[in-house]
Amino acid sequence: MKKLLHSHKFKKILIGLGALVTLLIVFQAGILVGFHRANFSHRLGENYGEHRKEFLNTHGALGRIVSISLPTIIIEDREKVEKVVRADEDTEIRGGHEQMHLTDLQIGDTIAVIGKPDENAQIEAKLIRLLAPSSEQIITSTTTNQ
Repeated sequence: MKKLLHSHKFKKILIGLGALVTLLIVFQAGILVGFHRANFSHRLGENYGEHRKEFLNTHGALGRIVSISLPTIIIEDREKVEKVVRADEDTEIRGGHEQMHLTDLQIGDTIAVIGKPDENAQIEAKLIRLLAPSSEQIITSTTTNQ
């Protein structure tokens, strides 16, 4: 038995089995991520109706604030699509290099949001960055050039 445990064939078989188990775990993780994205996309269609089936950028947004009702912020992106952003006490808000608070944001500010989608097709913000006023020209000029 000791010879079998110390043989090179046995070690190669163990390495092969370990690699197979690792591949199966990675495959399963891919299935779970795909299921999460498909579930979100399905709910997006339910929440926005039949006329809004195209896939939106669900992990972030860039646009101008059109409504603030904390903890919810609604922004309008360059395609004139409104996106609902939810912020909480864990959301980091930055303006340049300075730390800010949710109450510092105002209607008309241009912000970039990074977060993750929730079940209601809203973006759970992890980071909100207040952009310089000149950034609004970039957003609106991209719309007029299309």
